[in-house]
Amino acid sequence: MQGTVNAWASKAGVALAQKKVDFKETCEINVFKELVGILDVKNCIVTMDAAGCHAQTLNTVIAGEGDYCVGLKKNQKAIYRNAEALFGRNECDIDFFETSNKGHGREETRKYFSLNVDKDFQYNLENKWKKRKQEPFLNIKSVTKVI
Repeated sequence: MQGTVNAWASKAGVALAQKKVDFKETCEINVFKELVGILDVKNCIVTMDAAGCHAQTLNTVIAGEGDYCVGLKKNQKAIYRNAEALFGRNECDIDFFETSNKGHGREETRKYFSLNVDKDFQYNLENKWKKRKQEPFLNIKSVTKVI
């Protein structure tokens, strides 16, 4: 199956870079890292869905002096469990925001819960990746849950 992975500038409404991909031969994760590596992300916020939630990709953003906001799913077990535990430990420090909109024949309400990571969060992740001998996520500053 073939497809295209795009780096998109939402304010400008243009694609900054794109790569045609044969998903049978190439992993989407490697394409994310490649696209991020060729873009100037300094002082930018790079957003990706959960497919971009991999240390190599996100650390490439950090190396380019950018920040990131990325989706997280349960298949990223270590970081997902730590994020859930973080919310349990810090109930008093959670920032909350809610949006509602109508479109395409439906009404959507989203609730955002956000908080800064604590030392336990980063410590637990670093130890997990050391044991697995994998590259750790760098500079995780906050975690946001959207319902």
